[in-house]
Amino acid sequence: MRCGLVAAAVVFATLGQAGDASAKLNCKEPMSTADMLQCADQDFQRADKELNAIYAKIMTQLKETYTAEDIKNAGGQDPVADLKDAQRKWIAFRDANCRFMGTQMLGGSGQAPITAGCMARMTEDRVKEFKNYLGE
Repeated sequence: MRCGLVAAAVVFATLGQAGDASAKLNCKEPMSTADMLQCADQDFQRADKELNAIYAKIMTQLKETYTAEDIKNAGGQDPVADLKDAQRKWIAFRDANCRFMGTQMLGGSGQAPITAGCMARMTEDRVKEFKNYLGE
């Protein structure tokens, strides 16, 4: 009987926690480090999706605009190759920079949210750069 009561108490306690966990995340006022991380990750995922879409748009535009003759006349400078190279290097820079920025809280619970927030901000800024390039 006593084991049954303990088991029931554990189940009800777990259900209560599950209900709290399923509560809607408020990214305007995150309540915990885990919430901050989840919000920053959501921001990053959204920005990264937008970045990938606008990158593809620029690539398509460049491929449709510049011919092999244009590239030859420009001394071999290929805008498609330049964008690919720049974007690879930018991603490496963003990742390294944000890992560094996270060291403000090295080993602490705030390290991951700082890193994720940095990733989101830098990606959002890159989207703005690409929109400016397109004149949007």
